[in-house]
Amino acid sequence: MSMDFNERYKELNKQQKIAVDTIDGPLLVVAGPGSGKTEILSLRVGKILQESQILASNILCLTFTEAASVNMRNRLAKLIGQEGYRVAIHTFHNFCTEIIQKYPEYFYSGAYFSPADSLTQIQILEGIFSKLPHKNPMSSVHSEQGFVYLKDSLYLIGNLKKAGIEPEKFKAIINHNQKLIPEINKSIQKIFANRLCKDAIAKSNTELEKIKKLSEESKKDFPSILFKNLSEIVYDTLKIATNKALEENKTTPLSEWKEKFLKKDEDNNSVLKDTAYTEKLLAFAEIYADYRKAMHEQGYYDFDDMILDCKNTLENNPSLRYEIQEQYQYVLVDEFQDTNGAQMELLRLITDAEVHEGKPNIMVVGDDDQAVYKFQGAELSNILNFKKIYKDVKQVTMTQNYRSTQDILDIAREMIIKGEERLENMYPEIEKTLTASNPNIKKGNIKHKEFATSAHEYHFIAKEIRKKIDDGENPEEIAIIGRKHYQLEEIVPYLKTAKIDVRYEREQNVFKEPHIAQIITIAKFLTSLSNKYKDEADEYLPEILSFPFWKLNREEVWKISLGARRGDHEKNWLEVMLESENLKTKNVANFLIELGIRSQSEPLEKILDAIVGSHLVLAEEDPDAEECNSDTSICKDREFISPFKNFYFSKEKFEHAKAEYLSFLSSLRVFVNALREYKSGEILTIKDLVEFVELHEKNEIPLNDQSPFSRLKGAVNLLTAHGAKGLEFETVFVLS
Repeated sequence: MSMDFNERYKELNKQQKIAVDTIDGPLLVVAGPGSGKTEILSLRVGKILQESQILASNILCLTFTEAASVNMRNRLAKLIGQEGYRVAIHTFHNFCTEIIQKYPEYFYSGAYFSPADSLTQIQILEGIFSKLPHKNPMSSVHSEQGFVYLKDSLYLIGNLKKAGIEPEKFKAIINHNQKLIPEINKSIQKIFANRLCKDAIAKSNTELEKIKKLSEESKKDFPSILFKNLSEIVYDTLKIATNKALEENKTTPLSEWKEKFLKKDEDNNSVLKDTAYTEKLLAFAEIYADYRKAMHEQGYYDFDDMILDCKNTLENNPSLRYEIQEQYQYVLVDEFQDTNGAQMELLRLITDAEVHEGKPNIMVVGDDDQAVYKFQGAELSNILNFKKIYKDVKQVTMTQNYRSTQDILDIAREMIIKGEERLENMYPEIEKTLTASNPNIKKGNIKHKEFATSAHEYHFIAKEIRKKIDDGENPEEIAIIGRKHYQLEEIVPYLKTAKIDVRYEREQNVFKEPHIAQIITIAKFLTSLSNKYKDEADEYLPEILSFPFWKLNREEVWKISLGARRGDHEKNWLEVMLESENLKTKNVANFLIELGIRSQSEPLEKILDAIVGSHLVLAEEDPDAEECNSDTSICKDREFISPFKNFYFSKEKFEHAKAEYLSFLSSLRVFVNALREYKSGEILTIKDLVEFVELHEKNEIPLNDQSPFSRLKGAVNLLTAHGAKGLEFETVFVLS
């Protein structure tokens, strides 16, 4: 182990050392903000390698953002050298992608599936809605807006996938809740039958016992710790309201609960709001099932499918599960409070090997007060239930803060303790009051301002930032944090007027955008082709032909794969494509071959133009764009033109998925600009692009140098609250 490891280990405080030294068994680390959680995660990996006989590749670290993955990788490399690059460090989605790619025979019957963008998802749902009978409660149509429940359905489907709930399970839950509702409504009507008075508090206590018994009976049907049935939700929330009413000796908390959960029925009785939605939910369950089926039949998956499909496959294939469990003997999870139901189920599956007897080597680091992904389905109950899921859990609470001054910590705590579902409220032994422990931090200056309108607020912030920059403050050390992206988008014109450059977080992770990843894959294929690595080039083609912009149907790709099967008459995929009777297949083959030849002598810019099917000027309206038929991609002069641009930047895409259109356009700009900065002044080739990507994948290009992920030099940072997490700046403006 390096001297750097030993020196940094000595600097740890008592609680940090306990977290690093406890390498075996389940460990829950409650780490307040700025308490050094990334440091202990990195040092603990070093400690595992120092004291156990396992390889670095047997350690799995799961994070939530690419930035966190890169940060951990860099720290590990400094701590333990080259071994740091052998540790498996992934986001949850990347981890699932790796499993799917490594074991394709377990997924989608071995077929290659493509990521579905929002427009494709909407089109698939529209097809399902158009076939609904007129009497279906979900079939409502608006003359201007189309299917009334389409967007709500897409949103709910995403939430169910994040919770790890498949259509059949969702139907079972609805039917189960349908049986519970009448019994729950009886208790509710006894509490809320009359105008609320102090007697209602006593009645609520009595009825809570009945609901609790109902809840315990219900657990026999749904025993999972990770899932709460309707009676449990009613019991838990009503109990909190009742206890609060007892404490305050007033009925206001019960009134608030009533407003949130109840409605009046046709007989003027108070009933659960869910009572009225059962029919619609059952109809939606069928739509959800049809959507999953249609996505699979058309060869698509969406972002949430990766984790859900991976979870289901591990659950249903013990041999694959055992292999993954054998591979990863130590698991570390960062930002555990942000895990959703599907992610928690995935963790349970890769750590529940019988040999562990319920005590696997899993360390989770989180803080219930820092949950920022609730809007993405994060389940705070995961951190609350960790001790129920695993046996003999050791717990460490870290309360020394090294990032902030005490006045900031005190103000933050005043707001945080108002929350109800908190570890401190449920476990009296947990004390989370943070103490400022870094004497080198200079005292800050906290100001609070109110404005008549958001326009006044944006103007003030732009003016203040301009003044700070003029006075010599580094723009890179200034950040604007908003709750929603629309706030950041609204303030940009004010900053531009003040001649302030901005770095907007939505430009990050461009290599992970589907359309950028597709360009990169084609570039790797062309490089292999020009190097005459036929077998390697062949490996890329199944994935390339599955790209949605070619509009090749699954049957055609399947026929090509059959024709290219290795045997006595060995053929590669391109040969089979050239012999195809399908004109589109032949055109794609000729296009790729021609592009492979051109890539050996022409500069990168021209090859990228050909891949995209347009000049990469990327103006809002490209005057040089070819007028092509998007189905055939044959232009007026009969030359094959890539359908990439027509697919991702069509008029239909702009009208129906404007946010995605602009995001794609922004990512493409960032990608091209990053390439232009690489080897600045030289004429780049396709091989330079592949080299550039590989260096980024290995983190060998400094992130603060030529990376599109880094802070833009001389620019103010625009971030949402969850995007800002863990970052530090000299000056921060928080939008109201």
